[in-house]
Amino acid sequence: MNKWTKGPWFVDRAGRGAGYKVACHGKKRAGGGNAICSIRPANRSDAALDEAADNARLIAAAPELVEALRDARSFIDVLINAHWGGELKVSEEESAAIEKIEAALAKAGCDE
Repeated sequence: MNKWTKGPWFVDRAGRGAGYKVACHGKKRAGGGNAICSIRPANRSDAALDEAADNARLIAAAPELVEALRDARSFIDVLINAHWGGELKVSEEESAAIEKIEAALAKAGCDE
């Protein structure tokens, strides 16, 4: 089992133009929760701040994304076993999608 900090994680502003922090186990307010990471923009432009916010939201979604990928992989395994007796009979595109799920889970350290 993975040892990362349990979710849910949320995004909080780190301060005026300073970026964002991803945190957990606290109130969704400035300074709340335990910090997972800080995301600093490359500069103070609106585009850089928007990119930092998008990156923070993606990181904050990580626990839920891992859970969804695990559930999807389990569902695929059930379908393969129920309909094809354990033999993978899918198209090239479907096989590529399964490989992407497995690669993403492996990248997150969940390749058990």
